[in-house]
Amino acid sequence: GFPGGRREPSDKSNLCCAVRETSEELGLDLEQWGILLGKLSEVNTGWRSDRPEILVTPFVFQVKELPPLKPNQEVDDFVWVPLGFLMDPDNREPMEWEWKGQKMVTASYLYENNRIWGLSLIMIDELMQIIGD
Repeated sequence: GFPGGRREPSDKSNLCCAVRETSEELGLDLEQWGILLGKLSEVNTGWRSDRPEILVTPFVFQVKELPPLKPNQEVDDFVWVPLGFLMDPDNREPMEWEWKGQKMVTASYLYENNRIWGLSLIMIDELMQIIGD
């Protein structure tokens, strides 16, 4: 997953929301430590009728020097995944899961017992495509 949350009325833009949420959830001030590289495509999570539609606007920052992080109560853990691992298609593997009694198979990465799939994988795939080009 990625730091994020709902846009507050005080957020002037989706970018301001992303910067605020990163600060709240990780204690990382992107205005001080980050360099904005760009925005990825918005991802609509409303393809399922059993949950509300959410439009996710991902932003990509470069952080050259990382200060100590201070995760809040919303964060269970964080993992740094090397870019080279994500760019190697041999590291992708199928993941089986069950939804409404049916067996489903989707693409994923497994990095140090951490599964990357779903919305996170959609955003990572776009970033890897941009970097690869």
